[in-house]
Amino acid sequence: MYVKESQGMMGTKISLRGMTQSQVLVLMDGIPLNNGYSGGAN
Repeated sequence: MYVKESQGMMGTKISLRGMTQSQVLVLMDGIPLNNGYSGGAN
């Protein structure tokens, strides 16, 4: 896991080595945060 904090509007970038956005599910309190269109999470 790689976490990089960005300044300004970009926020924090998190990446998992060897994984694409469509292979990772981001949950908060059991609720998916992934965007169904792009696969990314805000």
